[in-house]
Amino acid sequence: MMTPSIKAGRILIGCGFGLFFATGLAMISGVITSDIYSSSSLIPFAAIGFLLIGWLTISGKGPLIAWFPNEIDSEVVARIEKEVDESKKEEKMGGAWAKLEATVLDKKIEEE
Repeated sequence: MMTPSIKAGRILIGCGFGLFFATGLAMISGVITSDIYSSSSLIPFAAIGFLLIGWLTISGKGPLIAWFPNEIDSEVVARIEKEVDESKKEEKMGGAWAKLEATVLDKKIEEE
């Protein structure tokens, strides 16, 4: 099974190669010149950026790893179940403390 980071990285790398292909076709047709200071030179730089970010995402590093974790589905399910169990325990403890406070206050009121 592929992790979300591998899936996202493959999409980004595919976009990068697509931009390189579009750059080549545009250079052949004369739409993009080899002048580095023109606005059309942003397309090859975007292709390089997509390739680098895709490679970093696949390797489990980079800026997108927070959105695309490098975990398989079973690890994600186990982590989420653990978080849900912890929140349920905290909720039960909060309810128990509230009941304890209520009984202590009731006893104080009865004593007065």
